[in-house]
Amino acid sequence: MHFAAAASCLGLLAVLCPGGAFAKGVPPLIQSVQSLADDNNYHSLETGVPFTIQCTVGAGDPPPEITWFKDDVVISEGAIPGLRFTKPRALSDSARGGKDLFFEEPDTASHEGYYHCEANNPSGTAKSQVIFVSEKPKDRPESAVLPEFDTKPSPQLRPYNSDAELTCEASGVPTPDITWTHNANPITGFENSNTLRIDRVNEHSVGTYACNASNEYGYVYKMVQATILRQEPVLVEEPGKRKAAIGQTSLKLRCSAKGYPQPEYEWTFDKESIEDNPNYEVVDGDLVIKKVMNESAGGYKCMARNEEGSVESVGSLKVVSTTTIDVGPKDMMGRIGETLEIPCMVIWDPKNKLTVQWLKNNVEKIDMSGRFSKKSDGADNTLVIEDLEFGDKGTYTCVASTSSGTDTKSGELTVEGIPPKIIVEPSDRIVTEGTRIVLPCTATGVPEPEHVWFNNTERVVYDDERVYLDHEGSLVIERAAKWDTRTKFICRAENEWGNDIKSAWVDVRRATVVLSSPPPYVPLEAGQTGNITFEYEVDPLMEELTDIHCEKDGERLNESDPRYDISKEGLFIANMSAADLGEYECTILTPADRQVLATSVYDPNATQWWIMILLIALIIVAALLLCGCCVYCFRKHMHQSGRYGVKDIEEGRKNANRSDIQYSINEESDGDEGEYDVNNDLLDGGGGKGDNAGGKIEKPIFRGSSKNGGLKNAVYGGGSENSLLEGTEDLIRLTRGMSEDGSFREGRYGDDE
Repeated sequence: MHFAAAASCLGLLAVLCPGGAFAKGVPPLIQSVQSLADDNNYHSLETGVPFTIQCTVGAGDPPPEITWFKDDVVISEGAIPGLRFTKPRALSDSARGGKDLFFEEPDTASHEGYYHCEANNPSGTAKSQVIFVSEKPKDRPESAVLPEFDTKPSPQLRPYNSDAELTCEASGVPTPDITWTHNANPITGFENSNTLRIDRVNEHSVGTYACNASNEYGYVYKMVQATILRQEPVLVEEPGKRKAAIGQTSLKLRCSAKGYPQPEYEWTFDKESIEDNPNYEVVDGDLVIKKVMNESAGGYKCMARNEEGSVESVGSLKVVSTTTIDVGPKDMMGRIGETLEIPCMVIWDPKNKLTVQWLKNNVEKIDMSGRFSKKSDGADNTLVIEDLEFGDKGTYTCVASTSSGTDTKSGELTVEGIPPKIIVEPSDRIVTEGTRIVLPCTATGVPEPEHVWFNNTERVVYDDERVYLDHEGSLVIERAAKWDTRTKFICRAENEWGNDIKSAWVDVRRATVVLSSPPPYVPLEAGQTGNITFEYEVDPLMEELTDIHCEKDGERLNESDPRYDISKEGLFIANMSAADLGEYECTILTPADRQVLATSVYDPNATQWWIMILLIALIIVAALLLCGCCVYCFRKHMHQSGRYGVKDIEEGRKNANRSDIQYSINEESDGDEGEYDVNNDLLDGGGGKGDNAGGKIEKPIFRGSSKNGGLKNAVYGGGSENSLLEGTEDLIRLTRGMSEDGSFREGRYGDDE
């Protein structure tokens, strides 16, 4: 049988209440079953060597009967040869009895198995743990550790209907599983839980609880009792002085008590028992008067008693014949935002119609809508005001009317605000001079709190520029000045209902000054010491609090490495190698600020190649740019067209006469072949003399840019595009206007001008 299975099925002490009822006796409690060679619930079996397993009962009233089991089968006297029952040799002071199992002639074939005992009386049954009897225990590796309790559950004696909590912690290898049982039944929902919570201890939850911690090599367990504290009754509700109207039905006079066993109640009226009066009924301790009559007036007494004692309380009932407000408004105070109830309990003759209304300040009838409502449960006409406001203060009157009369009761309502509470408070800080300081002080309260700040004992004076409050009451100090000593700033949030105070220390120190930075590049000298030097100066009061650390390629250097020497003078790296190449950052950290100094350790030999590569790249880029320009010019020549911008600077015509000149080469002339002078006149009579006689010549055509309106008449020049570009006579025509007034206006030279 597996140890865990044995523990779960048999190995936990339990109390079983017959029929589920709670017995008045004491259930049995078995002390741990013991043997002369007990090893985690194991006893060795050697043929011919007698031994005894003890079963001692520690509690039980009446004395329980003890039964032994082998492999879950009852052992009768003489049923198993070599076994017999004996009385315990000695009992401790706490023991109430027992029955031992004596192995007189041990035999492996007959006696190997699992043994346990049970103790039974009318109050329940207690079951012991299981003892495994065998020639040798179950094998377990050296790494295995038998379960042991770290924390054992403790007995619980709790008042009736109060909560109880049991704790069970154990260790072992493998880690033990935790199982809880109550009265021998596993408790679901608490598997492997170290804590068992018992809600509202009562007759159904009392009994014996057990914790079993088991792994595959063994188990430990602990059983405890959870019982109810026996207490004499204590009254929690009393009849008091009551009023009722004639004819009122189902009137309750309260009487409730706590104690254990649960109290029984007895009522008397004017010292006479009401047990046989059909107009009275006792329900859960309360006295119910089925119908109020004149003769119902008088004195009533409630008595609560149990086996531990008794308690009584006297009340009275006054019977009224007119409409009466029994419990009405009185002077009260409510807090803004809360829900307030103003009572109005009416007593009246149910034969008459009851009308209840509420007035404010004795004249204003309250409209039962929105935040105002009224309970309408017969006698209960309580006024309910939700989300209380300051404007709700005043006198409230309940008016109850029937045909038999009217009654009123009034009370004064005062609405109080909410005292301030600082929810975001300032914190201590150290900053450098010139820093912007914001000390938060956010507070809640109604009305909205006012913020007052103090510098030590002096009230802070605001100037709206350098020292001021923000919209949440935080203190803002622009360009903080250096202070010789720490300063305590105190924020007080206050309104008419109270105040709240929080404070913080502020220390303004001189900023860290870097006197000299490390060189941006440090060459690697293999085997030599690399010097990354720098100088800085911190506020004298922060020197002892200053921390310097350095990082290489984002990882902090191990300052315990003797190769690294980090000091106020810099970082020194001994016996440098290629592994020291990289980016370095040294951080100067003070409580007020930080400075980061960066440098790079490089290999000077490797760097020459990079310079050559960079120069080659620059040459290639320059060559590409030159080729691009040549391609552009070649394409322009092939297209034989272009555009020249001419800025119009004629006085008074800056906007109206601005134009561009666009030229192109007309491959076929219209008969106007020949050369042209600066006046645009055809030279040599045209007609095609010379090389171009009777043929086609190229002549530039000049047009104004369509963007600026264009020239009215084309201007022709004799010559080619190249002559224009080279500044020949064609360019003279282009610049003729420029020589006069700096412009080439639309149509100016289109005719004989």
